[in-house]
Amino acid sequence: MDALLLLTRAYINMCGYSLGYRTIVYRAGEAWQERLAWQDLPLSEIARKEALVNLMPYITNEYDPEVYDEYDISGMNDNELLDGCEQVIIDKEFEDETLEVLCWGIMKATEK
Repeated sequence: MDALLLLTRAYINMCGYSLGYRTIVYRAGEAWQERLAWQDLPLSEIARKEALVNLMPYITNEYDPEVYDEYDISGMNDNELLDGCEQVIIDKEFEDETLEVLCWGIMKATEK
């Protein structure tokens, strides 16, 4: 849950700022969502049924669907996700804890 909170906040910060970084954050969040889906936590059932964007308002009240649902993500292949993740680290776009969960999520998203 902590990872999803960090990534939801990062996603919010990327709205109106960077489509590429927003996409990378979202894809990392999907990997964490999958992990949540198979645990026995209050949001696990929702995580199994809904898209991450529909889960975000449950993660934090900072996510206002009327504002942030207007933003989209783009398609990125695995190489673009990995390169983009590396660039996020180089740019120090987020604090270390967020970068750690972001990298874990991107590694999981691209290992399939």
